[in-house]
Amino acid sequence: MQEQDSVRLFAEDFAVCGPNDATQLHAEAQLTGVGALHGGAIAAFALLAARRGCCDDASAIPSAASFHINFLRAGRGALFNAHTTSARQVKELGFFDLSIRDADDQVIASAHTALSARRTDLRSADPWTTPPGDGAEYAAAGCALPFLRDRGLSVPGVAVGRLEMAFEPVARNLDSDGAMHEAAMLALIDAAGSTIPYTVRRPKSHGATLSLSAHFTGHRPASSVFARARIRDHSAQYFWSEIDLVDARETHCGSATLLYRFADGA
Repeated sequence: MQEQDSVRLFAEDFAVCGPNDATQLHAEAQLTGVGALHGGAIAAFALLAARRGCCDDASAIPSAASFHINFLRAGRGALFNAHTTSARQVKELGFFDLSIRDADDQVIASAHTALSARRTDLRSADPWTTPPGDGAEYAAAGCALPFLRDRGLSVPGVAVGRLEMAFEPVARNLDSDGAMHEAAMLALIDAAGSTIPYTVRRPKSHGATLSLSAHFTGHRPASSVFARARIRDHSAQYFWSEIDLVDARETHCGSATLLYRFADGA
């Protein structure tokens, strides 16, 4: 694991503030993608905001048993607000609805999550063969984005409609306990799901993530985490992918689906 002295932990990139039901984010350059707040940063902000309202025990780290977000528009500007409503608290579960708004009070995303203090039983990852293609081009494109930079991003293999992407356990991906932050795993899901359409065709202009649904097992490894993505269906413009998260020991960490849209409409 790399030294953490000169690099902030994952949540410190966000420096959220304000009351638990109205979390504020003063976005800095390291959270951006292509000219706006990165989609993975928006999803991470929503999860961080939900965590703040989950429990009074600051040392507890709840797991996102389920997380869903729809992206309505680009996150432009420097100030964002997460309006959080606690829908229900029952036993170990907390259910939250969130709207992410910009400085003009325009909703840029809406999210729903169920946070749990309970961990599920661990299981081995499903069989997978890393695609044989060279992923260096895709890794370089990801690392060029400020939000994905310095996360140890790599693409071990790629093929048409299949891709494996990884984050290393560098400080910028970690939670306060030294394990991979779940919001960093959300960022990895978004990065893999928004990259895999480019294995099918190269559009005239960039696209955007429209929705992301994920669940986690509560297993947050201190090792590398791998996103194994497959395109399950697509048109020329829309791409539906499925993504599994596994650690370096082939233990399943979570699963997700993602819908991505190319802007050119070809």
